[in-house]
Amino acid sequence: MRREGIRSRRLVFTLVTAMLLVLATACRPAFDESHAEERLTLLVAAADTVTREGLRASWERAVTPETATPAPPFGLRLLTDLTRAELLALVDLLGRDHAAALRMVHDVSARARTQSDPAVRDALTTVRRLRARHLATLSPEQERVLTESADASARREAWLARHAGAEELAPVVLELMVRRNRAWEKAHDAHVVVSLHDPTLAAIEMAGWAVALDELREGLRAGAEESRLAPWDVEAADPVLLRRVAERLDAEGAVDRARDLLPWLGLPRAPETLRIDVPRSSEFSSNASYAVDPPHDVRIVVVPTAGLSGHWPIFHELGHAMVGLLADPSASPEHRRVLDRSVSESCAKVTERLVFSREWLALRGFDEETIVAIERFEAASERGRARRILADVDLESLVASEEALPAGSFEQIQREVAFAAPSGLPHWAAERSLSLEPGTRVTYLRARCAQAALYRRLRSLPGGLLGQEAGRTLRAAFEAAPGRSWVEWLDEVTGEPPSCTAWVEDVLRAAP
Repeated sequence: MRREGIRSRRLVFTLVTAMLLVLATACRPAFDESHAEERLTLLVAAADTVTREGLRASWERAVTPETATPAPPFGLRLLTDLTRAELLALVDLLGRDHAAALRMVHDVSARARTQSDPAVRDALTTVRRLRARHLATLSPEQERVLTESADASARREAWLARHAGAEELAPVVLELMVRRNRAWEKAHDAHVVVSLHDPTLAAIEMAGWAVALDELREGLRAGAEESRLAPWDVEAADPVLLRRVAERLDAEGAVDRARDLLPWLGLPRAPETLRIDVPRSSEFSSNASYAVDPPHDVRIVVVPTAGLSGHWPIFHELGHAMVGLLADPSASPEHRRVLDRSVSESCAKVTERLVFSREWLALRGFDEETIVAIERFEAASERGRARRILADVDLESLVASEEALPAGSFEQIQREVAFAAPSGLPHWAAERSLSLEPGTRVTYLRARCAQAALYRRLRSLPGGLLGQEAGRTLRAAFEAAPGRSWVEWLDEVTGEPPSCTAWVEDVLRAAP
């Protein structure tokens, strides 16, 4: 009965929203300067509706797959009918003061137009069907084998299971990437993105990240004297250690340990507006967050398991959730949502890495020798992950520039960028971000750099990383996340331009 009541209220809300959007579209005044702000308000409402409905539908597929329905298309027509000329006119008329709102409309509109392209939609349907068929059997236990098993053959089997069907997926994912690039070029205008910022700031952002990225690549190359490892051996740095840690960090207490972070930021330990669920479908065997209507409706889906590999993903999603919970309820939608994904992932990375911090581990009763060993493992794991992300970014860029994948290019990237021994399998095709979240892999690199830089500041405060002053500082950083670009946010919370120096020093200092 309760579920039916919720659905009825949701249906009424959706229908009313749709009617208002249709009425507003039909009755909107001619586009001119006097109505520019009204037009933008209407578009922001449509973008917010599309975002909320999409997130709610994704959450339903994870938690109640047997009753989940596709996201309703309300608001999409208003956004897909938006012309470049209209958006550019809005940018020119409204300018910097409305940058966040314009960025929100632009991003949702371009994504909606791209995904509604028939060729992209068909390819995406095929990719999702193949992923469900091949990757549905992946379990958190298989993930743990890759780090906690001392048996190389067991690790190899777990890795192969994780990438099952990669050969069948590869040509389909490649076709999707090509089709999506073509559709995105039609829907996206780079002039719009640059115009949303002051030209000077835009130049600083691009130059700043270019310097940081070069620094990151050079740092990873400097630490690449380690032997090239097969992909299933990359994170097996100390299986005995991780099994011992898993005995103390049990699965049953994983969510409670994550909840301990909420009071640190001045939030209730169990906020009424935060919902935590465990997925019922094996297709959703990973963790995810859904800022449906921040701060009023924030949800996360978690898969609790023992050990470090079972804890850091939950801490990561709770970081996303805390940003939503701290959003200003009186703000407009574009100032209650994190519009730059690099900012969002940076916030989540900050809470994620607490699991590996000596301060948090000491609170859990780990001795100094174990903490040092965990730091060595984390450094090796971070180097391996960052190299794989760089390889995926280069692969995605190659496809975007050539619309084809030259023979042997993936293996070459693996050797020269990931510093890994080729596996003979196109395992890039199983990477979720490449097929379902284009252009987002680089955000995880930015997040690593931001997390390390912010930790430097937090550790310098009275009380250190987990002190009250650090909690207040971090809360302010999370509150500042909505509406900001990555460079703006990082400069504000660290007081320094973007840099990967702290991260590179951390992972190289702890290298064996």
